[in-house]
Amino acid sequence: MAAWYIWVIRFLHVLSGVAWVGGAFFWAMVIAPRVLARGPPPLRRPFLEAVLGGVTRYFYVAGAMTIVTGFWVLGLLGGFSNIGSAFRIKGYGTALGLGVVMAVGMLIEGVWIITPTAKKLLAMMQALPTPEPGAPPTPPAPEVQAEMAKLGKELGMASMTSVLMGTIAIGAMTWAVNSIHCGVTC
Repeated sequence: MAAWYIWVIRFLHVLSGVAWVGGAFFWAMVIAPRVLARGPPPLRRPFLEAVLGGVTRYFYVAGAMTIVTGFWVLGLLGGFSNIGSAFRIKGYGTALGLGVVMAVGMLIEGVWIITPTAKKLLAMMQALPTPEPGAPPTPPAPEVQAEMAKLGKELGMASMTSVLMGTIAIGAMTWAVNSIHCGVTC
């Protein structure tokens, strides 16, 4: 296999991983806290309506591309029929396996926890009455506020869990590459 071809696939793997995990860091640590600080739900609603669909597609594509190109690199380097044997190499295989588990976990959390929770929170915001122009927004009923706060907390925890899983995945993958290039003890 031509070295340039393997480099291109590996570059796409690293680039999509940077986009995915970096995006998770940026969303969880910069965007989400600032959106939450914008005041009551009616003020946050337009922003969430504008970005929610695009953000979820971005994370799905970046995550899937990271995982697919990672297995593609493994197949190119060791043969597609021998991908499983890469996970049995001492040091490398353990780190590689941990990275894969964290990446898959991050994608699953995004698809089955973060996205549905964000959509439920947005739907609750959309059900709130829109204030008249120039009038202050009416706060939601206490039970609605409590449910929205609960969903917001769940989103925050899930986002930080994704950031942690992404960080562990990157650490594990760099450990795996390091163990191949200079041995586990270097």
